[in-house]
Amino acid sequence: MGDFNSMTVSAACRLLEIPHTVATLDSLLVEWGLYDVVGSGSKPAKLASLARIAVNQDPKVPTAFGRMEVSRAIIDAVLTSLPARRRAGEDWIKLTAGLRLDGFEIDGLPDEVEDDPFGFPTDKPDPLSLRRMLPDDAPQLDFREAESELSGLLNKHGFTVANGHLVQAISAFSRGDWAASNGSVRNLYQDVPRQRLRHRFEVVI
Repeated sequence: MGDFNSMTVSAACRLLEIPHTVATLDSLLVEWGLYDVVGSGSKPAKLASLARIAVNQDPKVPTAFGRMEVSRAIIDAVLTSLPARRRAGEDWIKLTAGLRLDGFEIDGLPDEVEDDPFGFPTDKPDPLSLRRMLPDDAPQLDFREAESELSGLLNKHGFTVANGHLVQAISAFSRGDWAASNGSVRNLYQDVPRQRLRHRFEVVI
């Protein structure tokens, strides 16, 4: 599995449609050596095909920064070309939430979109870049593996309700519903001690 989950990649591909015409998208696919692989069709059809390739195969492609997985190239292309005022909506929320789930933050985001001197939102994209939340050599860097391990441990020791809260927290986080995610995490921490006490009481009886 690559660095990025399927939700992250799919959202990035849909966002990549915004700054590109059919011609500029085709040019990008030629640069990456994927024009013939993606096939013909509309922009959404080509980008859906590109998303499938990135999720299932994730081949390395040439970029100005060297060869890298196409999933990373897609995300970098979005961050460098998407107009600032278009950083909103469901796909942007899914991209940013997915990146956090993958262990990445976006550097360079302003607090709010700046207006030009005439009061109109600017379309000029700010320089954005990806940053890992943890150093590359940090142990247990893969959050998805850590999630699976925690879920397995909860189920192994009979904390099925707590595991349900974990699943709900991750699902809400992926949707960008931070309040619901925080609430589920709080329920998770509250439920584990309760289940431990209940188990000890049953053993004593």
